Amino acid sequence: LTLFSKNDSLLPVKRRIVAYQQTAEAVFNLTEANSLIVTSRKDKLFFPERKVTHTFQPLFLNQELVARLEPLIGQLPVYYYALGKEPKSLNDNLELELVKSFSPEVLYKVVGRN
Repeated sequence: LTLFSKNDSLLPVKRRIVAYQQTAEAVFNLTEANSLIVTSRKDKLFFPERKVTHTFQPLFLNQELVARLEPLIGQLPVYYYALGKEPKSLNDNLELELVKSFSPEVLYKVVGRN
């Protein structure tokens, strides 16, 4: 019972940890070593290998954080690891560019609008 039967049993937890490690490795391969990753509830996957900041809500709803990210664009790569698909537009100056879907989670690059 302790090994198999419940979601918090040893084998299901081990499988989730392996999946988290695989996701983190894939994200590290897709992002630069000096990049910042904004995420909701997944910050422990990427820290300390990447700079990480956390948001409790989807990025497009957190305009205070979006405003703080804007001056960083062009200084370092900024990514957003979302729990699901999000609107492309963050504000008049920034948007999300799809990097990779991890079903249902999504890695976006935060870029300036041309």
